[in-house]
Amino acid sequence: MTLTQLEYIVAVDKTRNFTEAAKLCGVTQPSLSMQVQKLEDSLGVVIFDRSQGPVIPTDIGKKVLSQARVVLAESRRMPEIIRDEREEISGAFRLGIIPTMAPYLVPLFVESFAKHYPQVQLELYEDQTATLFRRLENEDLDAAILSPTETMSPKLQTRTLFYEPFMIYASTKHELAAQSKIEAAHLPKQGLWLLEDGHCLRDQVLQVCHLKDRKNLFTPNVTFQSGSLATLTHLIDKHQGYTLLPMLASLSMRADEKKNHVRYFKHPVPVRQVSVVFSRVHLKRKLIEILSQEIDRVVPKEYARTPTRGQQVKIPH
Repeated sequence: MTLTQLEYIVAVDKTRNFTEAAKLCGVTQPSLSMQVQKLEDSLGVVIFDRSQGPVIPTDIGKKVLSQARVVLAESRRMPEIIRDEREEISGAFRLGIIPTMAPYLVPLFVESFAKHYPQVQLELYEDQTATLFRRLENEDLDAAILSPTETMSPKLQTRTLFYEPFMIYASTKHELAAQSKIEAAHLPKQGLWLLEDGHCLRDQVLQVCHLKDRKNLFTPNVTFQSGSLATLTHLIDKHQGYTLLPMLASLSMRADEKKNHVRYFKHPVPVRQVSVVFSRVHLKRKLIEILSQEIDRVVPKEYARTPTRGQQVKIPH
């Protein structure tokens, strides 16, 4: 058994195709297939069911692949240990971030991070929570910034960065525009615009508004599914309704936009937990610590680092 063979079977599991796995590993397909077969022969098990497409792991294969990822992750620890011992801050750092956070948080820290740590190759990936969880478990990412959920794998752990308050973004024609402070319990059920399914922010907003689910009803015969908060705010500007936005979104707003559209909650203010999530077996703890410090430095100080200063939104399933 070799590390190369383990890398090959992990690549096959990622792509579910021997040809694509070979491309990913930079080898020929026959070479990769031969090494996978050798590993199966040495272990005395069949790791992949090749009888159908896409290729899928057998039950025992799933266990082998899980352990292979642990072994590969541990093997990568040695260069990290040496870098930590020498206090070198360098290497690739693959960071995921959810779409409802990326436009507001990344601009706050990315330039400073790049300047202070020029030897770190920061790779940023924007995607929904479920995809980021999967990529973390598969060791495709070193860490991700998101709002944790109860469905998160026990293989992952979190470090809370801050608790971000919500604010209300309403049309000037909406009843909320006439109020300066609003109680979460008194939010109207009508006129609420939401992101499409898959965004954790959608689930959090539904919780704040005490709703199980709803569709964006543009007119009686038109529904609208959006993955962009910017799209929702533009629709609200031109038409009617309201939505909830993370407070960091207000940092890039014009003064007149805030005055006309943004309204705030009375205490207790609903918030969302913002955390950096990473694999328990990953060693890039030093980079994660540095990233956390950079974010702590640029996020407004009034954002609570513990939930005691705000009403924590229950983590959605």
